[in-house]
Amino acid sequence: MTFAFLEWLALLVLLMLPLVLRLSLRVYRRQRWRRVCLAAIRTAFLQHADKLALNRARLVQADDYGVEDTDRWHAHLDRFVRKVVVPQLKPRQRAFFESQFHAFALALLDEAARQKKTQALGSLKPARKLSGTDFEQYCMEQLRKLDWRARPTSASGDQGADIIAEHMGKAVVFQCKYHSAPVGNKAVQEVAAARQYYRAHAACVVSNQTYTRAARALAATNNVFLIHYSELAGFRRMAFAS
Repeated sequence: MTFAFLEWLALLVLLMLPLVLRLSLRVYRRQRWRRVCLAAIRTAFLQHADKLALNRARLVQADDYGVEDTDRWHAHLDRFVRKVVVPQLKPRQRAFFESQFHAFALALLDEAARQKKTQALGSLKPARKLSGTDFEQYCMEQLRKLDWRARPTSASGDQGADIIAEHMGKAVVFQCKYHSAPVGNKAVQEVAAARQYYRAHAACVVSNQTYTRAARALAATNNVFLIHYSELAGFRRMAFAS
């Protein structure tokens, strides 16, 4: 009986061995994929940390009730994950990521960008606190470094524009706002009027601050660009895409 029991036990072990091996392999593979996914998130964040932090600061704003409105930021972050993180993975890893890791990746990147925000914004500030006129000069110098033909408008009768900049025969009017609080509707209204007055191709408000919800809505209706001054480097592509 003892021999028969041992024989039966040995048979059971042999039958169970493939299942145990498959389960072990699955656990090992999931752990490995988890490490790969984490590495992909980390690589993407390190490559774009300052830009993510800046976009979080720009896109997360308080609504009329003082509650943070994160919808635009989460949509931006979701696109970042799909366009930057996911392409680093192999097809089967992508399926694992989408089913098991996507929400975690969004939360992880959101927290990393939130913690990075202060450092990122600080690194993008001009060397000293500027007056409104200084900030206009700063923006004009940056535009000239980027091969724009930029000139200031007349201090009296500027018609809502501080700078007129040209590239390849197309003009853009800029209003520069160096503020301690988010920029509101008035700047959008003025620069939209300036575009008509100067017959410019595009209109843009550039600031060291974010923009109110009402300003963003009005800008969208009037095709006015609202940018942080750190975005001047890529603005030409943005302005002339249409």
